[in-house]
Amino acid sequence: MRFYDVHSRFAEVHLRTSADRAVYFTLVAQLAESWSAVEIANLKDLDLGTVEAVLDRYAHAGVVDVVDSEIGLRYRWRSDMSYVFDVGSSGRTMLDPVCGMTVTDWTPHRIEDGPKESWLFCSANCLATFRADPGTYRDRDCLM
Repeated sequence: MRFYDVHSRFAEVHLRTSADRAVYFTLVAQLAESWSAVEIANLKDLDLGTVEAVLDRYAHAGVVDVVDSEIGLRYRWRSDMSYVFDVGSSGRTMLDPVCGMTVTDWTPHRIEDGPKESWLFCSANCLATFRADPGTYRDRDCLM
């Protein structure tokens, strides 16, 4: 069964593994805080490389802000969800053909084949999935 509300779609794409969920719950529990990968790995008893990979995916998807501090990179959850619904957008929204999330035209994750063919993606992962097998996703109705 596939869900179509934004939270279910987010979970389907970004909370697939126990490490994804552990990092997510750490970040959202203290919205005003920023976290280093080491802090999250130690707090959740996870492998540092795994935490860094999750944070990298979240950063590429735009769901965390990356803060370059004196002590290294820190990550802060973007609770405004502007990566999904951007107030300054020109108004064009589409569904990501891979996961079905609503995406605004400000996203950096896109493929444009001329003026009539374009696809917008919520994250680098969905873009890569599309590129790996475009025939599976190309004909999906993504206009809203």
